[in-house]
Amino acid sequence: KFSFDYIQKKYDLGSQGEKMIGSFSYDRISGQLSGFYGGFPFYLVNQKGEKKKVFQAIDLLTHPNYRKKGLFLWNADNTAEQANKLGIEMFFAFPNANSYHGFFNKIELNKIGRWQTYEMKISGLNIYSLCHKFGLFTPVYNFFWKYIVSKFRLNHEDWTILSSLYRKRLTDEFSVDASVEYLKYKESYSEANWIKYKDIFIFLKKDDGISIGDLLVVNPKVEIESNLHNLGKMLRVKNIRITASNSHPLTNLLSHYNNFIKKEGGEIGIKFLPNNNVPFNVAFTISDSDDF
Repeated sequence: KFSFDYIQKKYDLGSQGEKMIGSFSYDRISGQLSGFYGGFPFYLVNQKGEKKKVFQAIDLLTHPNYRKKGLFLWNADNTAEQANKLGIEMFFAFPNANSYHGFFNKIELNKIGRWQTYEMKISGLNIYSLCHKFGLFTPVYNFFWKYIVSKFRLNHEDWTILSSLYRKRLTDEFSVDASVEYLKYKESYSEANWIKYKDIFIFLKKDDGISIGDLLVVNPKVEIESNLHNLGKMLRVKNIRITASNSHPLTNLLSHYNNFIKKEGGEIGIKFLPNNNVPFNVAFTISDSDDF
C-alpha cells in the first residue's frame, strides 16, 4: 500500500490548486532523515456557502533511532506555523492507536466525538472470506470484485451529479467541499471506487467485507437498506460497514434503519490555529480520512 506510487499520488494536490504542508527533520551529522510530519490543505464548506481553509494531518513518522527526542512535537509545531502563514484556520486528525498519545497528549487536539460505524450482516454465501482463508484464491476474488464494480462505475455526467448532491446535503456544520476534482482525486490514489447502484452513489472498498466511506442518494425514496443488502450479496461478502462522525447527516440517516448495528470507533480531534476568530463545527465521513 505505501509504495512510492501511492505516496506520490496521495500528495499530488495539483487538481486542488494546493500543495502539501510538512516538516522534515534530519540528523545534523549523518544527514539521516529522522522524522516527518505532513498533510494537506483543503476547504470545508457549509450550506450558506461559507468556506474554511483547513489542514488534515496524515503522515507522522519518526525513525526508530530518534524516538523520545521531541521530534514529533518539533515537526508538528513547524507544520502548524507553515499552515498559519497560509491562512489555515484549523487542523484535524483521525488518530489511530499509534498516534493517539501524540495528537491528544502532546499536540493537545480537542476531542469532538467518535466515529460511528453502522454494520449490516449479509446473508448468503460468503465467497470473500472463503477466498481469503485460502490465500491462493485471493486473486480470484479480487478479479471477481473488479468485474462486478466495473459495471457500476461513474460516467462523466455522474461525477457532476454526485458533486451537486454533496452541496444539497450540506448543513450548518462544515464538511468537505466535494468538487468533481476533489472526488476524482480521492479515487486516484485510493483502493476505493465510486459506483452508482440503484440511484445510490457509493464510495466503497473491500475490507473484510464492504467498507463504505460515503453514500448519497439521487432519489430520496430509494430503498437504501435493501439495495445495499443486494449489493453485498452480489459481491458475496459477510457484512457492509458505513462510518461517519456522530454529527454527520449520514449518521442521522443510518440511525433510522433497523438492520444496521451501531458501534463506536476512534476519536476525532481538531485544533484551531491563530487565524481563526470564531470556532466552527465540523462533520466528517470516513472517506475524508487519507487512508480510505
